[in-house]
Amino acid sequence: MVLRRSCASFRVESHSVDRMMAGDLPLEPRLRVIVEVTRRILEVRGHLGRAEMLIFEDRGVTFEDCLEITTIIAAYTLATYANNLGHTRVDPEYR
Repeated sequence: MVLRRSCASFRVESHSVDRMMAGDLPLEPRLRVIVEVTRRILEVRGHLGRAEMLIFEDRGVTFEDCLEITTIIAAYTLATYANNLGHTRVDPEYR
């Protein structure tokens, strides 16, 4: 699976990938908070309040981290929309 290979290249443990794929949170503290903030950014479409941002900052996630997460979400969304418009064939390993 592509996601597993990608995660492995960043030294993410397979049990963490399993947990994330099941909708749970990974056990490693830094990865856990990154997944939490990513899910929250998606849930509120980027409208994190100041208080919520401070909570994440206190847990080690910077404003720059949030911008990077938002940029990755935007790039993925844009690529998906463009591929949908172009009826691009999806390679089997990405299905």
